[in-house]
Amino acid sequence: DWSSDVCSSDLCTARKRAPTTRRCLRACCNACSRMTSLRRAIAWCTAPTLISAEVLERLAALTPLAPLHQPHNLAGIRAVLAQRPGLPQVACFDTAFHQSQPEVARRFALPRALHDAGVKRYGFHGLSYEYIAGRLPAITGYRPDWKFIVALLGNGASMCAMQNGLSIASTMGFTAVEGVMMGTR
Repeated sequence: DWSSDVCSSDLCTARKRAPTTRRCLRACCNACSRMTSLRRAIAWCTAPTLISAEVLERLAALTPLAPLHQPHNLAGIRAVLAQRPGLPQVACFDTAFHQSQPEVARRFALPRALHDAGVKRYGFHGLSYEYIAGRLPAITGYRPDWKFIVALLGNGASMCAMQNGLSIASTMGFTAVEGVMMGTR
C-alpha cells in the first residue's frame, strides 16, 4: 500500500498519481532511504582518518559505491591488522580532494530531495589529482589564478578542472562508473 510507505522525500507527496507513476516514485523513495544511509556513511570521508574498528565498518558500508576497489582496499587493511594489530593505519579518501567544488558543480539535474539524500557528484581519483595539483607549480611555473584541466588516462580515466590547486569540477560523479569511458566500466 503506497500510503504505508515512509520516506522523508518531497517526492512522496505524489501519492495520488497514476499507478505506474506511484511505482516509479516508490522505487525512488526506496532509493532515497538507501541513499540517506550512504550519505551518512560518506559525510566523514573528507580528510585522512586513523583506522579503527568503527572506521573499518564504515568503509565496508561503502563497498556498493566502489565494488571494484573497496573489497581489495579493505583486504589490505585487514591483512595488516591481523599481522600488526598495533600498527597505525590511515585511510585517505579519493573523494576528499573534490570537496572544494562549488555546490552547482556537485548537483545533478534531479529533484532536490535526491540531492539532499546524497545523490551528488563526489568525484574520484582525488589522490592522484591532489598530487598533480601539488606538482603543477614546479612543472609549469603557473600563477595561482590559472586554470587547468587535467586528464588521468589509463584503464581508469577521468578529468578534473582545477583552479588555485583545488578541484572545481570533475567528470566522475556519484560513482566511479560515470564520466570518461574506461577499460572495465
